[in-house]
Amino acid sequence: MTPRMLSARTLGSAAVIGFASGLRSAVGIASFVHARFAGTPNSTLADGAAAVAIVGEAIADKLPFTPSRLQMPGLLARVAAGGLGAHSLTRRDDPETVAAAIVIGSVAALVGSYAGAAYRSAASTKVPPIAAALAEDVAANALAYTAVINTRP
Repeated sequence: MTPRMLSARTLGSAAVIGFASGLRSAVGIASFVHARFAGTPNSTLADGAAAVAIVGEAIADKLPFTPSRLQMPGLLARVAAGGLGAHSLTRRDDPETVAAAIVIGSVAALVGSYAGAAYRSAASTKVPPIAAALAEDVAANALAYTAVINTRP
């Protein structure tokens, strides 16, 4: 694969993990944890902790007192998670694009946050809110999985 193709693939994955982080911030953090500890003696523990964070956020998201993802500091956390996730996907395989990937992941997280809020608002008028939220969980995790798999050698 040429460097140009690698950069396009990794920057595309940065956008995908960023968008997914806008939907569920834990997926960006989980991708960072997975990348950081992959192949180490602590990889199973790290992946387990990341999975607990993803499940915890999925549960917390359904609670009636959970604030809007568009309120600070939650929005800032999602943007940071998108940048962190993008960093984790690019630093090993395409280090020359890390700075661009962080910006792309962060902006995509901002877009994902607003798109996710708009989706939930619209979908909740057609289906029960819990169904809309669960569909968003599936989408966020599928996008994150796709981004991580796409950057594996």
